[in-house]
Amino acid sequence: MVTQRQVKIIGLPQLEKTLEGMASKAADKVSVSALGGGLAVLRTEIRKEAPQGESGGVKKEIGARFIKAKGKLQKVSAKAGVGVGKRKRTDDRKKGSKKTYKEAVGPHGHLVALGTDDRFREKIGGRFAYITNATLEQLHTGRMDPNAFVERGKTKAQPKILPAMLKRAKKALTREAVKMARAYPGRRTSTMR
Repeated sequence: MVTQRQVKIIGLPQLEKTLEGMASKAADKVSVSALGGGLAVLRTEIRKEAPQGESGGVKKEIGARFIKAKGKLQKVSAKAGVGVGKRKRTDDRKKGSKKTYKEAVGPHGHLVALGTDDRFREKIGGRFAYITNATLEQLHTGRMDPNAFVERGKTKAQPKILPAMLKRAKKALTREAVKMARAYPGRRTSTMR
């Protein structure tokens, strides 16, 4: 059974044409590497635009990750933003377990990026627990306007993404060409010319 493979990198037609002529596995490696180069630039720019805050937790919560291909379509995609990246376990810790998990440093970073409506507590606790009939003013915890740092980071990263992708793709193409040259000594491949 022959499966049809399609590599589509918008804005890089020359790279796309080169990848079409390569072996499937090698082309996938090159395209994922190129995607990673652009993703790193995007993550860095978003992180630069994120507000510092008291703990710097929102900046630390900016990450990036690949979404692996599943199913027949076999598309690899990637994303960057708040709360993206290595998943952090915070609730699953068992007492006596030898595994330690990295705590989420800015677990409410998405609220900074997206904003909130007016928020209210159900009841007042702590040292004010004696208040039985709390007013709306006492229950109100505030609202947060959205901060567009993700959009600003994306805008600043756009002119830098394609050159970073090309740089990574050239590096990966060279690496794959060397592998092919070692596998087939004495033959010149189209990527080596």
